[in-house]
Amino acid sequence: MYLGTFFRVPVYLHWSGMLQIALVTIFVGHQTSLIHPDWTIQAAMCGVLIALGLMVTVIIHELGHAVAAQYAGGSCSAIHYHFLGGVALLADIHDLRSPDKYGLMALAGPFTNMAMVLLIAIAIIFRMMLTPELTFVEQLENFGLFWTFMCWMVIANLNMIAFNLLPLLPLDGGRATYAALWQVSGSRKASMVVAAGMTTLGMPMLFTIAFYAYMEGWVLQFTVWEIGALGFLLTAGAWSETLHIWRS
Repeated sequence: MYLGTFFRVPVYLHWSGMLQIALVTIFVGHQTSLIHPDWTIQAAMCGVLIALGLMVTVIIHELGHAVAAQYAGGSCSAIHYHFLGGVALLADIHDLRSPDKYGLMALAGPFTNMAMVLLIAIAIIFRMMLTPELTFVEQLENFGLFWTFMCWMVIANLNMIAFNLLPLLPLDGGRATYAALWQVSGSRKASMVVAAGMTTLGMPMLFTIAFYAYMEGWVLQFTVWEIGALGFLLTAGAWSETLHIWRS
């Protein structure tokens, strides 16, 4: 589904993205109802708003990459939003012969999330200043639909920042690590091999941590298998990019 063109980049919603929107709506609606037991329709509305807000946040994140790539001399043919998030189809990024430009392109996405967190946090702080007699927890419990939505958006953006900055290819943190290694060593190919190796070693460690968290009852079993599947996809993507650069 075509959503529009922004900064000369067409944006599309994949059918699996609709499934993600539905799942996020259910999850957030349920969690909101636990915080506000008296909310029924409001909790459902909050779930819908967060699901759509998350989609917009991811698209803005990917637009950050796209605009930075255009600035660095590359291009972006499209952005697709699907079940696992968003992907900017960046063309010519591996032709960027400057690690500085490549690193800028990699970190532009998380920077947009940081900017959104800052702006929303400032708005929430000003809102809390209107009722200084209430404690922080009381403030959260008395928030209406809009401010509850804003709090969820802060949480969503912080999670995106933390996840994307993991030094694992092809995540933004992995790309930034590759750019840093390239800057220090001067070798694109060797730097990509090292970055891909870090991903290969890092994913089993992340899976082990997730499994330990499951055994301790901190996370659901589904989360463990989700991380395992994600690790496989990330590792495959890392070595795919390595082969591309090695052949170039």
